[in-house]
Amino acid sequence: MVGGLSWSVGGRMCCGVTGPALMVRVGAEAVRSALAEPDVRPMELGGRPLKAYVLVDPEGCADDAALGAWLERGLATVADGR
Repeated sequence: MVGGLSWSVGGRMCCGVTGPALMVRVGAEAVRSALAEPDVRPMELGGRPLKAYVLVDPEGCADDAALGAWLERGLATVADGR
């Protein structure tokens, strides 16, 4: 669906890899603040931004701690039902 690999938790897409970037579900209300972070850009599908997802470029998840933080964010978003 998103042109890469994705993982679902409880039937909800949580995160994935599309091209070189990490796709993370942050919830619609958190997209704006996530986009203010370094190495984060909008996730688009068919030329339209997705409301609840962002892409994190490789520099933004280059070490285990940064990658883990983004994955935890995605998991927390899915767990909260956002």
